[in-house]
Amino acid sequence: MTSTDVPDKHVINLGQFQSTVILEKEPELFDLNPQERENHTLTILKSGKDKCLIGLTDKIKAAGGNAVIDLDIQYSLIGLGGDSYHISAMGMGVYIK
Repeated sequence: MTSTDVPDKHVINLGQFQSTVILEKEPELFDLNPQERENHTLTILKSGKDKCLIGLTDKIKAAGGNAVIDLDIQYSLIGLGGDSYHISAMGMGVYIK
């Protein structure tokens, strides 16, 4: 859901929620050709994003919510030489009646 204006529904704002996942880069990726390395990296990032979104929705459900609005997902490299991926999902948890 991307809008706070839901016709014929009452929206209760539960506040901001965040979930973070940190994934270490795998050193053996450097042995792969560029296309294989890219495909493997994209698979890792998708898996991390999915874990992050599951964590975010679990927190919102635990607070009594049933939806998230204004979802923002950020990816970054952290650590010495960018040796880890940092994935963060943030959004407003709401309960829609």
